[in-house]
Amino acid sequence: MADQYTHHQWAKKHMEALCFQIGPRPTGSEANRAATAYIGKHVADCGFDLKMQEFACIDWASGRSFLQAGDAIFPIQASPYSLGCRLSLPLEAADCLQALKDKHVQDKILVLHGSLASQPLMPKNFPFYNPKEHKNIIGILEEKKPAAIIALTSKNPQTAGALDPFALFEDGDFSIPSAYLSEKKGAGLFKHIGKKAKLAICSKRIASAACNVVGRKNRGDRRIIFCAHLDTKPNTPGALDNAAGITVLLVLARMLQTYTGTMTVELAFLNGEDYYAAKGHLLYLKEVIKTKENICAACNVDGVGHKAGGTGYALFGFNENNQRKIKHIFDRPGHFRQMEPWFQGDHMLFYQENIPAAAFTSQNLNYIMSEIVHTPNDRIDQVDCRKLTRLAGLLKDLCSRNDCWASKNR
Repeated sequence: MADQYTHHQWAKKHMEALCFQIGPRPTGSEANRAATAYIGKHVADCGFDLKMQEFACIDWASGRSFLQAGDAIFPIQASPYSLGCRLSLPLEAADCLQALKDKHVQDKILVLHGSLASQPLMPKNFPFYNPKEHKNIIGILEEKKPAAIIALTSKNPQTAGALDPFALFEDGDFSIPSAYLSEKKGAGLFKHIGKKAKLAICSKRIASAACNVVGRKNRGDRRIIFCAHLDTKPNTPGALDNAAGITVLLVLARMLQTYTGTMTVELAFLNGEDYYAAKGHLLYLKEVIKTKENICAACNVDGVGHKAGGTGYALFGFNENNQRKIKHIFDRPGHFRQMEPWFQGDHMLFYQENIPAAAFTSQNLNYIMSEIVHTPNDRIDQVDCRKLTRLAGLLKDLCSRNDCWASKNR
């Protein structure tokens, strides 16, 4: 029976479902489970064999938090995944590592600012990227045992997207309650250092579960993977980050309903790119590694379809012959162009395992990171669905272009 919708109409329906009907999709949340159910149904309807890779995680809920010093009340926000607390203790402050080492902060409310709060600290057990200096700060804090932490932050698009202020901590394995506010609004705290302040962080961790959604059409030993992360930060509809990527893969699934090619096609909707522990990614990667010699390429779609500008792509680990053939498909003036490689994204999961990877995003990635990502501004009106269907069509071409994989990359 003929499809009742065009691919463009399907793209609009998927974007509306993910951004309006489901909304923010933090890993472990009810909305996140609704998203995986929605994705799984549509992938199965398109004739893919479906696998739901479940893992344990935590959901997190927060209410109104406050910090009162003297007569002033400061507008703090609980750090994602923070434990809750209610305290009345003296304030102490540290602006650099040496100051943190020198000061007595046990049983105090510690205000972190300056170089200590210039960029988000990686979660203590994050497996893929964890700088030594971040581990050092976390280790000292756990050793010195402040009762709670208040971070004064501003904006860091490279590591925190468009959030201003950003949360210094986002870590369900970190046991010191924490909150944050902007440097400007927190400047008045310093005159209260050494004096008692009242702090209430209203938040709790909730045991939960989540899953990756993996669809596969088995057609041969050689395999091509298309992936997109399905989760979001809290409080953002996540249109560009990453309902657009999910939509590209769902439209691609529909385009491949009658696929008869010789390569196995796998669609991986990964759960937890914006989750502190990356459990979904680790689970999927564990399965991928078992048969990685059969993988021709892994294509990651994230942040595509912004209404301004075209689609960009970068290639990682392809030999010169295969790279030239892939570029022949995607180098379309006015729509697609190759960009300088960027290393923040799920394509690096594969590249670090010596699996050739391609990454797709919007050409104005820097603007999106600095003004839209991780905020309520990441709305559906930022996305041009025509660009999503156009990309899905070119990804479909990759599945049938055996000449792109005629020579081994490794």
